[in-house]
Amino acid sequence: MSKRDAFYEEIFDDDGIQLSDDAEVNAIIGRRLLGACLVAKMDIAIDQAIATLDCRLDPTAYLKPTSHEESLKVIFASLNDAQKSAVRELIRDTTSGMLFAICSKLDQFPGLSLSICVETIPSDDRPPRSFVIASDSHDELHSSYFDWIADFSDEIAIDDKPIEARQRIDKAEG
Repeated sequence: MSKRDAFYEEIFDDDGIQLSDDAEVNAIIGRRLLGACLVAKMDIAIDQAIATLDCRLDPTAYLKPTSHEESLKVIFASLNDAQKSAVRELIRDTTSGMLFAICSKLDQFPGLSLSICVETIPSDDRPPRSFVIASDSHDELHSSYFDWIADFSDEIAIDDKPIEARQRIDKAEG
């Protein structure tokens, strides 16, 4: 069970997503759901990369590995534990850094103001409802990144050495 499952159980029931009459509460729910979905994809990418590094088969793969993938597995099999650990750190750091960079770029969209609006799926007994979860009047998306990682990631911990190392590097360069 992932860290996201409890959140999904909290906001969904048999009728779909449970919303409030308060628009700001709905924006928070929608924004957290966006974060949970983005972090889920990040975790999958990390897990797949580490599975390749560890020469594990991907049970979700529909195609057999290419010759390039097979050659990578030969190379990865020759790495010692310290080297594999360094590559795992690089995978986690780069992948999580990419999610942060995407959120930052959306916050600083060039030449335009960007808003993210979500709408509920209509049902027979409920009309669709829409609300904005990111815009100039909300906190920037990248400001939610660390909360999303802490709340939803099974692959990255806020106190992981890669993140601490990056913060030390950022302080040294800044």
